[in-house]
Amino acid sequence: MCGRIAGALLVAIVAMPGPGRASARQWVKTVRILDISPARIDVAEAIESLRRDYHAPISFIDGGDGAQVSLHVQDRTTSGVLAQILRQNRAYRLAEVNGRWVVFPNRPGFQAVIEGVQIVDVPRLQAADRYIGYLKGHIAGFEDLVGTISKGNPEAPLFTTPVTLPRRATVLQHLVALLGDDPSIAFSIRQTRSGKYVFFLETVP
Repeated sequence: MCGRIAGALLVAIVAMPGPGRASARQWVKTVRILDISPARIDVAEAIESLRRDYHAPISFIDGGDGAQVSLHVQDRTTSGVLAQILRQNRAYRLAEVNGRWVVFPNRPGFQAVIEGVQIVDVPRLQAADRYIGYLKGHIAGFEDLVGTISKGNPEAPLFTTPVTLPRRATVLQHLVALLGDDPSIAFSIRQTRSGKYVFFLETVP
């Protein structure tokens, strides 16, 4: 990771809501991020750092452009840090989708509505594979999304908990629906060295 994390910045972390929980806009935990240096850093790496090191379950879709930003952050919430990143790079957008934060490329395909999805009580990773196949057959622009990969025990609840997707929703809403009710889960779609994209899930501790 280019750049270092050191110094003193207080960042409020979002607890993503499950049923009966409060909105994602409510901050419930404060942690200490030490200075984020002004060195340039990949957008993907900056968001991964917030998610991995500071427990913010932010889902991320890689635009594949290697975009970088310079962070000069003081006294910001997590959403403020994200807003600064996105101000410097208009190729990405930030959205709150059903109580989850998602950073995604500013492309119309992610807001497209897809109908006829029939995924009901299917184990999460299997549901993701099925949805990706359906998505590629119905919406242009996802040809390079080749499927899912699993990190960790394939029998873990992260991968096996049943989820249900709405029959009609935007692509972003369907991707968020794969997370189910667990507020600690985030998804990523990242570009591989081959130029193709893979979907994977992660529990943010």
